[in-house]
Amino acid sequence: ARRLADHGVTYGALVDELRFKHAKEQLDDPAIKLAEVANSIGFRDQSNFNRMFRRLSGMSPNEYRKHCLGAA
Repeated sequence: ARRLADHGVTYGALVDELRFKHAKEQLDDPAIKLAEVANSIGFRDQSNFNRMFRRLSGMSPNEYRKHCLGAA
């Protein structure tokens, strides 16, 4: 924790960043349900996943998926 703090990063922020990265990768596949994405990155409750995703991206996972798939 001290080494992370030396770089201005908290453990929680690092975990969120990694979860967010993996979630975005999975959201690119429309065959994967949102609940499956949430579960695969460590959330038992999809609403907690939605909150974390919205906090980091400014949009819900569903909105992100629609935006990304619409841009492809």
